[in-house]
Amino acid sequence: MMSKFLNPFIYHAIAQHSARWPSVPVYAEETYAQCSEDLIVGALLRALMVRENKELRNFQYLEIGGNHPISCSMTWLLHERFGMNGVIVEASPQLIGELKRLRPDDRILQYAVTPDLDADYVPFYVATDDELSSLDRTFVEDWPGWKVDVADCVRVPAIGINKLLEMEFGPEAPLFMSIDIEGLDVEVLKTMDFSRWRPAIISAEPSEHYKPGSTRELIDHFHAKGYIVMAVTDVNLIAMDVACCSPR
Repeated sequence: MMSKFLNPFIYHAIAQHSARWPSVPVYAEETYAQCSEDLIVGALLRALMVRENKELRNFQYLEIGGNHPISCSMTWLLHERFGMNGVIVEASPQLIGELKRLRPDDRILQYAVTPDLDADYVPFYVATDDELSSLDRTFVEDWPGWKVDVADCVRVPAIGINKLLEMEFGPEAPLFMSIDIEGLDVEVLKTMDFSRWRPAIISAEPSEHYKPGSTRELIDHFHAKGYIVMAVTDVNLIAMDVACCSPR
């Protein structure tokens, strides 16, 4: 869907430099992810579909750490533009209602995905800015950008990533998986059985500000599991299964 809004960066730069006004209008690209990762993921998935002669609407995604149904969502664009649907997992009970209301074509699950594979329930620290809520209290309280406090601590059901994949997808992995769980992405991915489930593309947030070296650690883990890091934004790494990149 073409945006109806002119690209503000282009037209600001034109005005700033007294450049010629373009004869063909340039519109802002539709994006909902924090750093436009959904555009990167969408482009990679479209290329894969061209290669395989398939349709994206026939595939599913998994978004771990759904939070807001639209803002900073890694999957809203995939659903709205390409007709995909899938599973959205969110730990915070106060966010589940809006996710179910605005994402009726997706399966909304209330779980904390945790590296502790034996946990049935875990404490979840709800931040005053709910996007920063985490299983790690220190992650919330040490947020570097501005003052963030723990507004509440709730006991939430826990699940391991392999059990989640088995329960929702069986032997067939989601085509795209996003994980954004504020400080624990690397640890959870290290528990994932890549011999059974291999999403074509994975987006994950290393939280370098909180755990220095985690970006390199996550890149190395992806490489060890047969994934190539295709893109790095200010927030996320996007990796693709080597099998999807290899010449046919």
